Amino acid sequence: MSKIIYLFHPETKELTEIYAAQESPLEPGEFIVPVLSTDISPPALGANQAAVFNGAGWDIAADHRGESYWIGKIRHEIDTLGVTPPVGSTPDEPPPSPEEIFAATVAEYEAAVQRHLDAGARAARYDNILSARSYAGYPNKYQAESITFIVWSAAVWDAATTTLNAVVAGAPIPPLNEFLASLPVRTPA
Repeated sequence: MSKIIYLFHPETKELTEIYAAQESPLEPGEFIVPVLSTDISPPALGANQAAVFNGAGWDIAADHRGESYWIGKIRHEIDTLGVTPPVGSTPDEPPPSPEEIFAATVAEYEAAVQRHLDAGARAARYDNILSARSYAGYPNKYQAESITFIVWSAAVWDAATTTLNAVVAGAPIPPLNEFLASLPVRTPA
């Protein structure tokens, strides 16, 4: 013969297990029950709920552990029983603001300029634009070519910055391929 017993967590007191206690072979009618248990049945639970033993019965607590929510741009994770997402929070990351989209676009264009310069240097068998410019400071057989990379990269960044500053001031942003095509071309040594 057995008796249904409900075990609960030592700290949170939440229901952890339903247990079939066995009758004691030494004391008929008595059941062997573990500590932190009760024979009081917990209530039926809905979604995001947990039964919590209060010493005399069961309470129902919100259970959103493992869920996250957003307040503004800050993500919060719930790891405590009884905590609910606050009013005004959202479960989804908010979309970027127009300002954030614009800043990301400008950063994307700046990164594209750097890749454009590095590709030009690699086409001349240098690792990147920094490497191509590094031979200009002392007499060597690559010095003249290195100077052309310095002049070219300065002209490219000047043109790119002028266009991006105009965009920041309200001009329409050109398509990336047109933007890159509008940049100065390097004149070989």
